[in-house]
Amino acid sequence: AALITNNQNEEKKTDCSYLVLAVQAYQKRALPVLKWLKQLSISHNLRLPIRLVKGAYWESEIKYAQQYGLRDYPKFTQKTQTDFSYLSCAQFILQHPQQFYGYFATHNAHTLAAIITKAETFNQSEFCLQRLHGMGQSIYQIIAKDYPHIPQSVYAPIGAPSALLPYLLRRLIENGANNSFLNLFNQTQVSASALSQDPQDLLSTVPDQQHFLPKPCNLFQPERQQMSMVNLHNAQDADNLYKQIHPLIHLQHVGSDQDQTIRNPANTRQVLGSRSILSAKAIAEAIDAAYQFFPKWNHSSAEFRAKCLNKLGDLIEQHSAILATLLINESGKTIHSALNEIREASDYCRYYAAQCRQHFSHPVRFPGPTGEINQMYYEGRGVIICISPWNFPLSILIGQITAALAAGNCVIAKPASHGELVARQAAGLIKAAGFPTGSCYFTPCSARVFATIALTDNKIAGVCFTGSIDSAQQIQRELALREGPLTFLSAETGGQNVMIADSTALCDQVVVDAMTSAFDSAGQRCSALRVLCLQAEIAPKVIEQLRGRMALLRVGDPLDWQTDVGPVINEAAQKKIQAHINRLSEKNLVLGSTPINPALKSQGYFVSPTLIEIDHINILKHEIFGPVLHILRFEKNELQKLIEQINGSGFGLTLGIHTRIDGRASQIAQKVRCGNIYINRNMVGAVVGSQPFGGMGLSGSGHKSGGPDTLLHLCHRKSISNNTAVIGGNTDLLTIKPTRNLEQ
Repeated sequence: AALITNNQNEEKKTDCSYLVLAVQAYQKRALPVLKWLKQLSISHNLRLPIRLVKGAYWESEIKYAQQYGLRDYPKFTQKTQTDFSYLSCAQFILQHPQQFYGYFATHNAHTLAAIITKAETFNQSEFCLQRLHGMGQSIYQIIAKDYPHIPQSVYAPIGAPSALLPYLLRRLIENGANNSFLNLFNQTQVSASALSQDPQDLLSTVPDQQHFLPKPCNLFQPERQQMSMVNLHNAQDADNLYKQIHPLIHLQHVGSDQDQTIRNPANTRQVLGSRSILSAKAIAEAIDAAYQFFPKWNHSSAEFRAKCLNKLGDLIEQHSAILATLLINESGKTIHSALNEIREASDYCRYYAAQCRQHFSHPVRFPGPTGEINQMYYEGRGVIICISPWNFPLSILIGQITAALAAGNCVIAKPASHGELVARQAAGLIKAAGFPTGSCYFTPCSARVFATIALTDNKIAGVCFTGSIDSAQQIQRELALREGPLTFLSAETGGQNVMIADSTALCDQVVVDAMTSAFDSAGQRCSALRVLCLQAEIAPKVIEQLRGRMALLRVGDPLDWQTDVGPVINEAAQKKIQAHINRLSEKNLVLGSTPINPALKSQGYFVSPTLIEIDHINILKHEIFGPVLHILRFEKNELQKLIEQINGSGFGLTLGIHTRIDGRASQIAQKVRCGNIYINRNMVGAVVGSQPFGGMGLSGSGHKSGGPDTLLHLCHRKSISNNTAVIGGNTDLLTIKPTRNLEQ
């Protein structure tokens, strides 16, 4: 490192054999980190150089905290708090000259003056002031004149223009913000006293609460509460959660029938329990009971239903440890994925509770002639069958059931066989939440028996289904052949999901979002990225970065905190995915894969995340439901042909777009027939109430879950027109006030 001093611009050489550590003062852990670094310095007999900054990526980290639904922000959300934290950290560094050499990076005059004053107080002269290249020259020139003994340095980012431009733009935005010092300094109406206010004095005043951000878990208040998520990057919180999960692993009942045992997909030698297979008679009796109970539940108050739904949301959050244990061991989910699914299930309950109050508490009033009341009521359809998939055995199960119950329907729920243990736990929580017994029945059984008994019963008013397109079409045919009333079908199926990245896209962001979209949950999401379409100009760079990142993925036991990708659900899935990889490998189309321990494949149902290049989407005849990402290159003049390929597949679930041209993003979004479109972000993990989820074409019936019209799809409408004038005079006319202008 070379420091430019103020003494005739001499170059002062310093030791280059150490690493400078940057500490961000907007992190609430900044001062504890410095205390930890002090002990590290003492134990290794090293003097650590510390670059103290206010912080970068503030907006992004606020967004991440809200997106993850954390209990609180891990950083300060007010500039005054950050300024005070910076001064506290600076004082700590100056107080320990044997352990630290401080580089204080700031353009704030008060902060600079405070550091100089504190240094004089502690008789400390070994530190350096630092500014960003191109910023803060005037104030640093004054300091150089008045304090020539204080070293100064200039921080200059180095890199290619494509990487440098976003960085410089972000710094310009930060320093041009309304509350930044540099912006206020250039405003003549702002007094010097206002600019030089001590942040400690500002903090001592009563804060205006309306300027504070709501906590991440309170983002949707006052409509509803969100589940507060554990911050897995916080070692203490993560350790506490792990202690709750680990002892629960072996508590499930072990069945004796080997054909009906439930095994851990990550370790097939571990038997978790046994399946409960109901008889055809038991299923028929459940349908009869639900049918008989429907009128009573349909006429229950919206407030009572909402109370039960909110209670269920609370119980799911309270039982997150046991639910996470079951999801990890029964479904092979990583800890992070398991917690996200639990959060989604809880969010469904609370969101539909709010929707229930909105739609079912009062009738909808319509305008009409005087002396007439026109209004419409929403009421349940009847008995709804809910068929949930194995890849989200909790959240989709709960989402289907709670939507149907909130709309006044009774439910016959058929959980997936690979997810029955978590479904049993959910059934117990539904009962504990106060839902009457007749409102919801769990009917685990074979698909054949269920189709024969339930789908042919005329007492069934509708079906909510999530699964394969083949199964959805079979259900549709079964319902069409029935005698009696027409039956409602809401289906959400898979997709040949695509992400398009043009030459203006930020390659680093494309790679991060593609990795998450393709390999989270081992690619076993209906919304998972299957085909990454790269404009030819950026394809080599993105592919190189993808291969590098894939080499670092950890495939293994999902209970391990370090694991990124767990197993696929069963042996059949493993063989199908591996056969696809082998077939294209023989054609030399495989670009790379994640190395895994060979013993894993014999221990459980593991598949290496794999990158494959194809030349047309039609090569993929079926959805490859696993950790396989296909690359498709396109030329800049082939965008329209690419859109036609995507639409020609017939699927329309999720689409990702990466571009820095707003008009192009809008053009693609309008032309592609797709249910959910994500721009410059990943394309999985739709949030209840923010991103209503559902596809079109071969990807579903178009109904959305977690949206404002979800409950309305599950309702009948009853319109009532009442001629109130027939029973006497029209009092409405008598209460009309006369206007001043009688001619009007």
